[in-house]
Amino acid sequence: YQKMGSLVFYTSENLHFRYGKLERRGNYLRVFVANLVFPLEPSRLINLDEILETTSHNKCFTLSFVIENHGVIEFHMGISDHTILHLKKILSGEISLKSRYCSEIFFHEDVGDDYLYNLFVYEENNHDRLYVLPYKKYQNCHNIGPINSPPEFWREITTPDFKEKVVDIYCTFSISKYFFKKF
Repeated sequence: YQKMGSLVFYTSENLHFRYGKLERRGNYLRVFVANLVFPLEPSRLINLDEILETTSHNKCFTLSFVIENHGVIEFHMGISDHTILHLKKILSGEISLKSRYCSEIFFHEDVGDDYLYNLFVYEENNHDRLYVLPYKKYQNCHNIGPINSPPEFWREITTPDFKEKVVDIYCTFSISKYFFKKF
């Protein structure tokens, strides 16, 4: 991926400015979660809403969590207004997930190996947790997307004994060739 320089994110809802970064490879764009730490001279100021609006033609995209000493977990997400709202909170750093232990972020309900699991968020519950739950069992929360990792993996990383942290979070979108002319 080609680094595109440092930039500062902000959203229409939250005008707190945060440092973020973008990377590009061919027709793919990675948007990394924003931090509170600013570079000395960011190369540009960019509204995260504009990135999401410009890439909203995508039918799906991936949200990835990099876990220290373990690798990357990917969630395939479908576009909806509700999903974009939660994605914006994650990428802008409003939902604090980076540099935390996996067991503090993810909650896994283990109902056996024969179920399809998805990533869910609850509106009324703590926004700093993500839920890995059986797909058909939960209809009163928002479904972010399916999970490709086996249940054994989730059993392992959601136990309090698992002492690895999420070191980075990014979202990968496919983009048109006209995307960068706008920015």
